[in-house]
This record gives sequence, C-alpha cells and structure tokens, in this order.
Amino acid sequence: MRDSVPELGLFDERRTFLNTIKQMGGNSILTRIHNDGHQEALYISPGYIAMMNESSEDEAMRYNATRDFSEIIYPEDRPLVEYMLTHHEAPDKSHNLQIRKVTAKQNIIWCDVHYAFISISKENYLYLTFHDITLFKNYEEKIRTSYDSIGQTFYHQDEYTLSMFRVDLTLDILEEARGRDLFSSDKENHEYSEMLRHRARHYINFTERKKFLETFGVDALLDGYVKSRIG
Repeated sequence: MRDSVPELGLFDERRTFLNTIKQMGGNSILTRIHNDGHQEALYISPGYIAMMNESSEDEAMRYNATRDFSEIIYPEDRPLVEYMLTHHEAPDKSHNLQIRKVTAKQNIIWCDVHYAFISISKENYLYLTFHDITLFKNYEEKIRTSYDSIGQTFYHQDEYTLSMFRVDLTLDILEEARGRDLFSSDKENHEYSEMLRHRARHYINFTERKKFLETFGVDALLDGYVKSRIG
C-alpha cells in the first residue's frame, strides 16, 4: 500500500500536465521521450490534425512509426530537426525552427515551430506548437525572385552606362553601385540620400541641382513605385 501512494501521486501529476497541454489549443503535439530515444505521441491537437489533413488515429500511428519525424519532415530540413532532438535547441541556440512538413495529401507546408523539452516525474516530454507560414514563405520567394531578376538586369551594363544603383528605398541604403564613381560618392551600404546630396554639389546650375534631387530622391522614387503598382 505504501508503494502505491507515490505512484498515485505521479499519475495525478501526469494527468494534470496532460490536461493543461490539451487546454492550450493551437496546432500542437506532446510526446513522451523514452530512454531509447523513441517518441510516443501522447496528444495531437485537432488543429494540428486539420493542418496535416490527418485523422487523430492515423497521425498518431505515423508519428509512432518514426523515431525522428523523418516521415513527415521535408528531407532538406531533417538535419535541423535531428540537431534539435540531440541538443535540445536549434543551431542558433533558439527554441524555434522553420521547417517544411509533408501532409497526408503529400502537400508541402512551411511551419514555424516552437518547442520545449519538459521533465515531469522523472519522465521526459517534448511539446511542440506549429504555425502554418506557407503563404508568407511563398510571398517571400516571390519577392526574392523579383529581386534577383532586378539584379540580373543590374549586372548587364554596357559601355555607355555611367552609373547604376540598387537601393533599398525603405531603409534609404545604397546596396550596390556599378559604373564610374566620378565623384567618389558611391559608397555601398551607406545612406543613399547622402550620396545624392554629394553628387548634387557638383551641379553648377542651381535649377539642375534641384531637379536632380527632386527626381531621384527617395520620396519621388517611392511615389513613382506606388503609382506604377496602382496603374
């Protein structure tokens, strides 16, 4: 009878812990980590099941059939997950990963994953929450593709090109400069507006100097960009 009392206390503690996890909602998984490294799925939230196009039973079976997520993690991202499982943290020392997962319909989705390793009653658990960021990642890729295409045009200067600039108008930073730096002003990773002012000083005619600044200033370029998007 004495031995059963502590066991009953441990059972209550585990049950309280599991109930707390269930009440937290979201797209989440709770697993128990066994001494041999195998992970047993204890709880899979309805949100996660819907995100993965699975039923609760199917997802639990697939999860338990794999020791390290390998079946449902995109191959290129598996080393990140394996590192996290081994070191209990991401390579950047955070508790956050961005990985691709493969759904039951074989769709690839991007997930922002937050996780915590928890010890309860001398048992080890892993709690993970998943946020679907696929739309954000797709948009990010479109922006990158567009940026790269601009870069390709940027590098195709010819013998008649005096100067070409790639500028981050939001930050007012001159990212890259090509051509002839006639005024020793084209400093990359420096303020674009300051470069313009430096160049403008070499315009003898006041009217031309003013027109140059108004035409190529940050506000004018941003305004032109907005109008081109609306049109």
